[in-house]
Amino acid sequence: MASAVATPLENQLSTIAGVDSMTSTNGVGTTRITLQFTLDRDIDAAAQDVQAAISLAIRFLPKNMPTPPAFRKVNPADQPVLYLALSSPTLPLSTVVVLIGIVKKNAIMMIDFALEAEREEGKRPLDAIYEGAIVRFRPIMMTTMAALMGTLPIAMGLGAGGESRQPLGLAVVEGLLTSQLLTLYITPVVYYYMDLLLGRVRPRKATAAEDTSTAAAMK
Repeated sequence: MASAVATPLENQLSTIAGVDSMTSTNGVGTTRITLQFTLDRDIDAAAQDVQAAISLAIRFLPKNMPTPPAFRKVNPADQPVLYLALSSPTLPLSTVVVLIGIVKKNAIMMIDFALEAEREEGKRPLDAIYEGAIVRFRPIMMTTMAALMGTLPIAMGLGAGGESRQPLGLAVVEGLLTSQLLTLYITPVVYYYMDLLLGRVRPRKATAAEDTSTAAAMK
């Protein structure tokens, strides 16, 4: 049965232009044919050719097939180039998400203040993010210390069965302390260097604006 389905389809699909490779796998009640096209072949046009080839092969397929052949197109270029997975042998995923949320919230508080200081007061980026770190230090510490104090009894192994939960508490406490240092020291550095990168584009925009105003003045 598998060869009766695969052979007619392969014969028709092999006539499509731009096919780089073709593989066929058969299982119990299933047949899968994978076509890989050359890079210069348009994927939408190739999909239309595949549909036409399947239509031509249907008359050669067994009449008792439960469902007609179907296809789907996949473009490898649309796939991500990097997958990031976070895991921990002691922390559940919900706790990892909470720690990430605390770090992001603290960084957003400083960056939001720095952007407002740049727009409203005309401060330089380095001075703005430095002041943001100082002004937002108290609310950042309040958030971190509240989470830290709530986890401290678990880290100390207090209560019945505390020894089994102590690794979780220690991991959370260490994560909070590390994230606090990263927020206060790494975020301003990243903000400053990102502004330096954007500074390469901003002068061009300013020059274009000056040219426009000069032309308007001449008129």
